Amino acid sequence: MVNSHGHLDHACGNYQFSEEIYIHPDDIKLCRGSNARDNRLRSIEHAKHTADYATGEEHNILPEGFDEAAYAAGGCGNLVPVTEGHVFDLGGITLRVAELPGHTKGSIGLLYEEERMLYAGDALNGFLWLFLPESLDLATYTATIKKAQGIDFDWLVMSHNPVIAEKAVLDDFLDCATHVDYEHGIPYEGPIPGISARICMRPGYRGMEDMAKPGFASIVISEEHL
Repeated sequence: MVNSHGHLDHACGNYQFSEEIYIHPDDIKLCRGSNARDNRLRSIEHAKHTADYATGEEHNILPEGFDEAAYAAGGCGNLVPVTEGHVFDLGGITLRVAELPGHTKGSIGLLYEEERMLYAGDALNGFLWLFLPESLDLATYTATIKKAQGIDFDWLVMSHNPVIAEKAVLDDFLDCATHVDYEHGIPYEGPIPGISARICMRPGYRGMEDMAKPGFASIVISEEHL
């Protein structure tokens, strides 16, 4: 088990395993906090009232028989630190850890060497969150994109996205990061009250309706992270 970073939606299933769970040391505190009982209870309520993007209608997406009490008390499992260059040898499958800070300080990816694929979690994507208290600044994220460009792989696997992208998509992400226009960004309501953020899109893209267009890239960023 490897957590790409410490956020609840990437670590909430840890409690189901007795094995060691690898995570970057810079995100261990974040993982423990995001998996606290209050946060897990909030995620249950969110799942019970999840709005359909197209209609706005709410749905309960919890699976039948879901044990709310066990989930709420689950915690974050047996966390073990892992850092840059660590290799998981699975017998013909080699996964090498790459540190990809920005979205969180301890975000990591796994390079699947035999298939030339980089599993990047939330560290690299076309709707990158860079406004959370645990997020780092724009310069750090820009450096992470450039670092990823220097890694030898062909395919990028991102969380929250069913599409496996070609490595060239990093050029789009870098173009977006290099031309962030906060003044003209679209106001964004995030999950934390009181935090002001804006969606800053790659030049040439005007709104979220362009998200499905080839080459789209955006960064959701707060002024403090510029």
